Amino acid sequence: MVLIYIVDALAVVILLAITLRRGLEQALPFAAFVFILVPRDAAIQLPGLFDLTTQRILLVILVLLYTTLPSQSDSTNRFDGTLKWLIFVHICWCLISAGNSIVPLMSLKKMVSEVLEYYLLYFIFFKSIRSIQTINRILFAIVAAVIVSSCFGAVEAYSNWSIMQWFPAVAHSFESVTGVASGRDQRVSSTFAHPILFGAGLTMGIVLTLYLIKITTTTGRKILLWSGLLLMFLNIYKTSSRGPWLGLILALAVIFLWDQGRVRKYLAVVGILTIAVLVIRPGVWDTIVNIYYATFNPDSPLGSSYEYRYALRNLAVNVLSKNITRGLWGYGMESFSYLNLQGKLYGQPYTFLSCDSAWLELMVETGYVGLWVISLILFVPLRYAWKGRNNGHDRIQVYFLSTMVSYYFMMLSVAMYGWGQTGYILWMVIAGSLAYRRLGRKVSAANDQAAKTKNQIALSQFEPLLDSGS
Repeated sequence: MVLIYIVDALAVVILLAITLRRGLEQALPFAAFVFILVPRDAAIQLPGLFDLTTQRILLVILVLLYTTLPSQSDSTNRFDGTLKWLIFVHICWCLISAGNSIVPLMSLKKMVSEVLEYYLLYFIFFKSIRSIQTINRILFAIVAAVIVSSCFGAVEAYSNWSIMQWFPAVAHSFESVTGVASGRDQRVSSTFAHPILFGAGLTMGIVLTLYLIKITTTTGRKILLWSGLLLMFLNIYKTSSRGPWLGLILALAVIFLWDQGRVRKYLAVVGILTIAVLVIRPGVWDTIVNIYYATFNPDSPLGSSYEYRYALRNLAVNVLSKNITRGLWGYGMESFSYLNLQGKLYGQPYTFLSCDSAWLELMVETGYVGLWVISLILFVPLRYAWKGRNNGHDRIQVYFLSTMVSYYFMMLSVAMYGWGQTGYILWMVIAGSLAYRRLGRKVSAANDQAAKTKNQIALSQFEPLLDSGS
């Protein structure tokens, strides 16, 4: 616990020092670094209330700074209209769902962590970003945090030591189902709560690292980013997580298709290095092949985990179909594990205690209406990123698009939304994407006004000639 107090104190002091000296906008990269690096398990237990994590402490500080230092934010920044109203509707609907929850107190706690935290984080970042350089610095802070986590992960992969040994052990619902699968007993999780979450964070980190490599001009920073990228690939392999592997392939495919710049050369280099590793270390290929075949083997733990997700889908639909009101607002957030749903797995009776799909979890806990609203909230920024994918010389929206696509895909096979650092990465990316969209419009308007002024000056110079000619 002493370490947690030290980490919290240092984070608060440094955040306040940066803000008071350079402004809130300049403190956002440091906040992003801490949000991603510090484990969610590094929390102060408040009996009967909730866990006071470092992230929550910093978020409260950010809100206080934002409200007390209005000059630190751009007053012309508009909270995106469509997203604003969708968020408002979602908060109201979650309150209705919590009011009808089978575990009201747990639902309210989950609402604070999964709804209010994310939306406040998005609001502070979106409103405080006033330049594209700030967006790039925030992305670099996210990547730096993932690189540091990868260093811890590399040590964990080749030793019996884990950074999480320094923090109090916390049980998670993941462990009730996933556990340790055969052939995957050396999975690394670093500062994340589970190897799957670490793999998802690495997927997002790899995408953002590729973008930073593309725009970076200094040799030292390029070396750092390339070294970090290779370390991330090592760690994502060591997580042995199928969802993040597929999510990474999907993310890189999006980048390859819609960024036609030199990043394709970087992807080619990554591909060549990957093939070289598979040739030099055939055991790597054997491990991947064994996981693939085990996935479709009903007698293996990996096969059971794979089949579990399909059985879960049918069970989720059935449990909402039994009652029209539950179909509307669900059973309340954080209620799934209390339902003790009975179903069949491989023809045998089975009690489903964990919902290994974020989309299905949202559906069961907030109903079809809640699922529809949160889907709109998540896909509105995706649509904006898609529309702006060809704008700007750096095509940053392609990387935001890639990050969101891979995250939403990974939500199909793991209940990762609202749990762990990956959710913070997602909402920082959403804030950066919409801020870039707003800033891009300002730059475009400024360029149009400059061109108009230039034309007016040119015409004014010719007016005396025209008058004399007449």
